[in-house]
Amino acid sequence: MTLSEIEMGLILALTAASCAIPGTVLVLRKQAMLSDAIGHSLLPGVVLAYALTANMNSPLLLLGAAVSGWLAVVIVETLTTTKVVKEDAAIGLTFPALFALGVLLVTVSYRQEHLDVDRVLLGMPELARYDRFLSETRDFGPKGLWLSGGLFLFHTLIFTLAAKEIRLTTFDPDLARAFGYHPMLVRQILMFLVSLTAVSAFNVAGPVLVVAFFVVPVCCARYWTDRYLTTFILSVLFALLGAILGTFFSIRYDLPASGTVAMTLGGLWFLCFVAYGLTSRRKSR
Repeated sequence: MTLSEIEMGLILALTAASCAIPGTVLVLRKQAMLSDAIGHSLLPGVVLAYALTANMNSPLLLLGAAVSGWLAVVIVETLTTTKVVKEDAAIGLTFPALFALGVLLVTVSYRQEHLDVDRVLLGMPELARYDRFLSETRDFGPKGLWLSGGLFLFHTLIFTLAAKEIRLTTFDPDLARAFGYHPMLVRQILMFLVSLTAVSAFNVAGPVLVVAFFVVPVCCARYWTDRYLTTFILSVLFALLGAILGTFFSIRYDLPASGTVAMTLGGLWFLCFVAYGLTSRRKSR
């Protein structure tokens, strides 16, 4: 493998790990498909941020997309609390509406301009390694590597320091309130972190692969443990393994990296499913 190919593998591995940490909380809260809803709700934030900056390279586009994704979560939760609409239906109502709003904003306001939203929301891992931090005298490596690595370290720190609060508000919100915590505030902060992570990862890996990064490693880990901390650790390990193996297969057989990594993660899940079934049968005997 060349240095460029190794860089692509590292970008995907760190992106997968940075998604697996908040993805663990999503799966444990039974909100896994919110990651998909967020991915379809980013367009209005991108368009409005572009209206303010007129610069497709501005970091405000990522921030606008993150806020738009977080707003989608708020709307879903608001609809759910009415008890008239269930959460799955609320997701189905919210993200098409926000996506359609974004399309209308692009059509009406920027009909004569080239606003390439794919550049912000849809990523190609093969190209991410060529978008680099450069100075006059030095190459600091791919921007995606710094971004995904920074997100991974940030999530590791946050989810370690706030482990008790996150665990308590996830499994027993009533007890959390009795101890003086605010489950809704913790939930909103977590959802914003998920949105921010999704936006950053979409720019590198693309929407389908990012949803796989959020959900599949956690599903693999849940076959082997019910413990909270162990689930986080195994989720990260499965995410790293899937990204590294998928990158190797994509290079070895000249396949698209995003789809190959997603299929590799699916293959890991299937192996865990089969192994868990065989292990359960042996224990029952």
